[in-house]
Amino acid sequence: MLPRVLRVSRKVEVDTVIKKGKFYQGVLLGLRLFKASGVKSPKIAIVVSKKIISKAVLRNTAKRRVREIMRSVIPTQNDQGWWALVFIRRDISGVSNQEVQRDLEFLLKKALLAK
Repeated sequence: MLPRVLRVSRKVEVDTVIKKGKFYQGVLLGLRLFKASGVKSPKIAIVVSKKIISKAVLRNTAKRRVREIMRSVIPTQNDQGWWALVFIRRDISGVSNQEVQRDLEFLLKKALLAK
């Protein structure tokens, strides 16, 4: 589990990311990122729709997998503060962790390098 300081948890934060953030789309994941001023560390939330994965156990497993991948990716990408919502766009139960990590790193590089 991600530490509390790295989680987008309040409704105000989620609403801000949805309204003001920019959306980036990958093959497996989507990323809505808001570059927040005055924030020292990145904050993340992971979202899975019931339309994508209908069973709660599989949704939680998918979120856990992405969360663990985020833990390995975040330390290399923490030069500025940002809030992000990671959307799982399709069932990733049959996909390797390397593919998910590659997609996530691609999205983060694309989002953090954009103006």
